[in-house]
Amino acid sequence: MKVNPVQLEFNTLVNKLMSSFDWDMVMIGLTGGVEPHFGQNVWLSSGGLHFWDPHQEKPATAWEKRIDEIYDQGAQELDENKRKVLYDEFQRIVAVELPVIYTVLNTDMFAVRNKFGNVKPVVNGGAFPSIEEIYIIRHPE
Repeated sequence: MKVNPVQLEFNTLVNKLMSSFDWDMVMIGLTGGVEPHFGQNVWLSSGGLHFWDPHQEKPATAWEKRIDEIYDQGAQELDENKRKVLYDEFQRIVAVELPVIYTVLNTDMFAVRNKFGNVKPVVNGGAFPSIEEIYIIRHPE
């Protein structure tokens, strides 16, 4: 595959992505977080960053329709275990259909002094996702 990379000024890139669709491939960083619903702009068929078939009035495929349903259900579900089941299904669909291919995942490293207890770093939450649960260990003198 021959690739001719072209760097664009950000506003030009946004215009090509969202309006003119004048691109064959794009490498862009998408933000997110521990909450799957933050990615709805990419994954909902009506989302503004739904790159592979933008500005759909209705889902173009059965799998996109199912992703829309999962995101609607996930936003309303308060039970964390039930939400996990929904978003696990979403990940399986995306792994099969591959509408986008993620090429990079940054590595985060954390160092915390051993005087703190109950520190539980997580990949998407940083070193202190539950800072209210951290305590200082009092060492006997």
